[in-house]
Amino acid sequence: MEATFCFILFFIMAMVVIAWLIFEIGKRKKKNLQDENEYERRYLFIGHAIDEMEITPENYDYILRMLCQLGQMKFKNREKMEVITLRFFRWFKCEVDKRVSDI
Repeated sequence: MEATFCFILFFIMAMVVIAWLIFEIGKRKKKNLQDENEYERRYLFIGHAIDEMEITPENYDYILRMLCQLGQMKFKNREKMEVITLRFFRWFKCEVDKRVSDI
């Protein structure tokens, strides 16, 4: 009788631990998805800013700061980071070349 009770108690405790692990895994996946969505939102914002903003020292500093923050986020997509960084510096070089040729 005591063995059956201990077995049932052990089984219930094992089920509680399994349920807790499933809950924690779900919570971690949800947090990772939120981090990924935040990265994507910032990535798209920077891409839009590069397309729409004109070159000024303030805009250059602002976009560069946003790129640095993007690189420091918990979730990172290195390929997208390289693409947006190269796009930023090409944009800056083209705008500077245009201004120099206008002078």
